[in-house]
Amino acid sequence: MYKIFNDIMDNGPFPEEAQEHEYWQLLPLVPVVTSVLLRQQNRRRWKPMALACIFARLPRLREVHYEPWREWDHAQQVPVDEGMRSLMESLASSQVRRLILFETSCPQYLLDFPHFDADRGSTVVVSQAIARASLMLEHLSASFMVDASEFFAALDPSWRWCNLTWLALTSRLLTPDQDADTMDDMLEAAAAAAMTMRKLETMEIWNGSEGLAMVFRYKRAPARAMAEITIRGT
Repeated sequence: MYKIFNDIMDNGPFPEEAQEHEYWQLLPLVPVVTSVLLRQQNRRRWKPMALACIFARLPRLREVHYEPWREWDHAQQVPVDEGMRSLMESLASSQVRRLILFETSCPQYLLDFPHFDADRGSTVVVSQAIARASLMLEHLSASFMVDASEFFAALDPSWRWCNLTWLALTSRLLTPDQDADTMDDMLEAAAAAAMTMRKLETMEIWNGSEGLAMVFRYKRAPARAMAEITIRGT
């Protein structure tokens, strides 16, 4: 199990990150690739730095669909989140217009591995980085590695989204045990952000786990018609 979930190229062949970075820079550009899909069935973890280097060799990359596995514990998650921050910063200056991120975990780990942390821990670093990267996107879906409340809290009042048409985020606030006022604050922040997304057609904020699910959905209506807001939960 531990071998399966090791990072790809975790302990080599490069003794230092600088040498690894130089290696990627020597590889040719591949303009034919426009989309990358890394599904959860690939149980080996890609280092965010390696992904950033790979994406940099794809000058016509427009879509990234990445489903990483959550780390075993908080101590391991912190450096990975810092790597994800750097990856998001690199995507913010790229030609990528469609970004789908889905962080995967498995409840069975709690039974098989006593040291596995039940909760993910902080998502602030990744949420803030994805917020900045979203400015150039047309489609953004980020699940579990980001929290909508932190995403909207990171927004600068001067930001404007000229191309974003679809936004889907998860939030741990959408559970019965959370404070209703805090949830309202998040939805108000979401509404304020939507006002600066002139092409936005759909916004979804959702949460889901075994036996528990909730979604808040805003859909833009045709001209002169009222927008549609849907709230559903178990």
